[in-house]
Amino acid sequence: VPVIEKSELMNQMGITSENYVVLIKHPLSSEVDKAGAQMEIALNSLEQFCHKHNSQVVCIPPNSDPGSHEMKMIIENYSDATWFIKAETLPRLQFVNLMRNALVLAGNSSMGILEAPHYKLPVVNIGNRQQGRLNAGNVEFVSHETDAIAGAMEKAVFNEKYREKIRNLENPYGDS
Repeated sequence: VPVIEKSELMNQMGITSENYVVLIKHPLSSEVDKAGAQMEIALNSLEQFCHKHNSQVVCIPPNSDPGSHEMKMIIENYSDATWFIKAETLPRLQFVNLMRNALVLAGNSSMGILEAPHYKLPVVNIGNRQQGRLNAGNVEFVSHETDAIAGAMEKAVFNEKYREKIRNLENPYGDS
């Protein structure tokens, strides 16, 4: 996939901070009644992180599984915040380059398990979705608790020993 320069990508997407996080969070069918509240906790945690570290969140909307409507309603509450960028479905070239340049992927997407290791991207997997799946060691699994999310975000972004481990990992799902 061709490389889009980070500055060009930021311009295309309206990202103003060099330090951005990508959020991809989907509902879990067994926890559908909690989907909105879980998204609220994740966004509150990421808001605190962004304010503390002058960062932004690029949010890719959830899939269309039951519970996604509630999650999208919560996302709308943040759409005017300067630290928050609500993206729609992105073309592959833009999506891949967004991931190449992100500090961390937060949420619970299989992207964190399957593709993130290829980009040496740390992942904070929030909640039970993806729990128990083989991963490359780049995934920190946390509960829907602000302190747990905040701690994992700090580790993913600022713990150099952890980031070095991720830079040198082997992806169990292949190398391309």
